[in-house]
Amino acid sequence: MEDSEIEEKRAKALRYADQPDRFSLVNLKFEMRSNHGVRQVEYADESWRCVCEFYLKTSTCSHILAVQQILRKAGLLT
Repeated sequence: MEDSEIEEKRAKALRYADQPDRFSLVNLKFEMRSNHGVRQVEYADESWRCVCEFYLKTSTCSHILAVQQILRKAGLLT
């Protein structure tokens, strides 16, 4: 690929990035080391899930809330 082609792609990517409505969050998967072991936190099918026992009882947990907070700080979640 030539340099001019790469530059065209970079310019196109910048245009896309200025149009966030083109994008949808489909799924994410995180692995987190908690005080009680490694936890899998996932976003898929428009909902959050975790493998911890508290989530299984309540449908939320500190692991999910922590991931959401990280994404908010990064400007990736409102």
